[in-house]
Amino acid sequence: MCAPGLQYSAAGACGACPADTFQTLFTRAACPRCRNNSRSREQDAADALLDCLCDAGFDDHPHRADAARECAPCATGLYKPAVSNEACGACAPDSYAFDAGAELCAACGAAASTHGLAGQALCDCVVGFARRGGLRSECERCRAGSYKDAHRDVNCSDCFPCARDEEVVSECNSTHAIACAACPAHSSSIGRRRSRLGACACDPGYEYEGGACRACAAGSFKAPANSHGCAACPAGEFTTRPASTLCELQQLLGGLRVRAGLRQPRRRYIYIYIYIYIYI
Repeated sequence: MCAPGLQYSAAGACGACPADTFQTLFTRAACPRCRNNSRSREQDAADALLDCLCDAGFDDHPHRADAARECAPCATGLYKPAVSNEACGACAPDSYAFDAGAELCAACGAAASTHGLAGQALCDCVVGFARRGGLRSECERCRAGSYKDAHRDVNCSDCFPCARDEEVVSECNSTHAIACAACPAHSSSIGRRRSRLGACACDPGYEYEGGACRACAAGSFKAPANSHGCAACPAGEFTTRPASTLCELQQLLGGLRVRAGLRQPRRRYIYIYIYIYIYI
């Protein structure tokens, strides 16, 4: 009868259990094989289940009863590089183990990080980058017209223009969405949705000055909606009203001053109005 760790041979002698086997009993029976995902060395004469050491990428589960102890794969984010019954260790920050049973951790690579966290199954793409080819692909910069503004492994989002009557405070780029604000008083986007920097167009009769749309002064006018300045009334024309969109003709007829202006209302009719004042 052979002692634990030994096996009876055909030559009638006891020798060490072969590699990857063990024996806990006094017996002439063959040494049973080690538990799954473990191994032993012949020279160690393994006489206990735990003499079968877990393979690299696997660790022992001491919370189970001895008869049921197994070598299980390291969980994602953990690794074990050598044959032993030691526990799997956490991948260091900026490295990861995507698959269970990892022997080594992989570096995050360009444009990716775990942001100081250890034991991660995958690195997150940094702001402005995403895994456009799937979870196992490299991080790539968001295409033009899209952005990603958070340290998460998500797709890039599409950029959208501002709503009507809003101006662009900050254009959309790979790292953030567009930022918008309401058009200032007396201005509009002229019915457009803007995506480029620039002030809203000042209404007719208003000019852009000092960051705001201000009424044209008396004697000046502006007809279109834009951010240009007001223009002085041409010779022979005048206006006394602020925020004028046109100037009026003036003529002298004997002792009377006659001024005439053209007005175009919303309808398609053109009215001519004449004001007559006593000329002194």
